[in-house]
Amino acid sequence: MKKSLLFCSALLALTARPVLAGLDLTWRACNTDPGRTSDAVFDCAAPGGAAIDLFGCFQVAVPQDSFIAMDCSLFLWVDDPAGPALDDFWHFESGACNDVARGSVVISITRPDSLCDGTAAIGPWDEQTAFGIAYRQLDPGSVRAWCLAGFNLSITRAKPFTLRATTNYFGFRITFSTVNAVENQSGQCVGCLYTGSLAWSDAVLSSIRAGSGPYILSGPGIVGSCVTFNGPGCCGTDCDVCNAVPVRNKTWSHLKSLYR
Repeated sequence: MKKSLLFCSALLALTARPVLAGLDLTWRACNTDPGRTSDAVFDCAAPGGAAIDLFGCFQVAVPQDSFIAMDCSLFLWVDDPAGPALDDFWHFESGACNDVARGSVVISITRPDSLCDGTAAIGPWDEQTAFGIAYRQLDPGSVRAWCLAGFNLSITRAKPFTLRATTNYFGFRITFSTVNAVENQSGQCVGCLYTGSLAWSDAVLSSIRAGSGPYILSGPGIVGSCVTFNGPGCCGTDCDVCNAVPVRNKTWSHLKSLYR
């Protein structure tokens, strides 16, 4: 009898589900919503431009009881026939054809209930939360050199919050607009129809607890941390240079050094 119990206990240990923790990117809805997709087609020719939403969700393996900030790195790969430089539509920096200030990219931290029902109803963001997004060209000498650009997202709370382990949290919503695409006859930016991918590489979670360092979260969560657009893109094992990979042993200063 005892041997049977020991065998069953060992079998349960071997078949136990892994701890739910990681990062998820999905188009149109959050990671557990039936309306989500991992690939999308930009409606570049829509009169006046069209919009498509990218959702980021996350889960932590251990509780973070003094959480106050999250810094995220997303890497962009585009199959640009004019490469290696990116065409105009994929330049979102200040003064560029598709400058973020022109409404091409908008970030929101308000959880849409109808699209994110499977995420925690009480999430990490409130009315006092500050946030911002910045586009960066990648350093040609970095390990991510095949990906030519990316986004940094910074979200900061005024008061500490407790993140529960293995809970699915809504992180952000990024709306991409095709208003400046040349295909809609009113824009001037070339390249909207190109195939590409976005990979959420890491999220650095900061705490105000004395003596605690940043908690660096990476790798796929429930559905995956990479999405494609306008075609098959590059999210598989054949494109590890651009894919989201574990970086828990990297420091925040090292991660920032990947950008100019």
